[in-house]
Amino acid sequence: MLTDFADDLTKASEGASPEMTAALKANIDAALDAAKDKDPGTALDTPETAKAGKELNALCKAPGAGERVRGHAGVLTMKGFVR
Repeated sequence: MLTDFADDLTKASEGASPEMTAALKANIDAALDAAKDKDPGTALDTPETAKAGKELNALCKAPGAGERVRGHAGVLTMKGFVR
């Protein structure tokens, strides 16, 4: 599930602004690292991961965010990843 999430974020980053790409990369890296952990849920429960998620969420909601990125964010929100 986390690797699928990382794949979705990678797709969303194509053509994104540098700021959006950086926020997406932080979440991709966290997801891939957690996927390797014996307890992925605990591995994701860090202040850094929470900060990365909040930054991505704010960028997705900001005026001017690309529709493609917003569309991916909507799917991710429905999956419960971005709040």
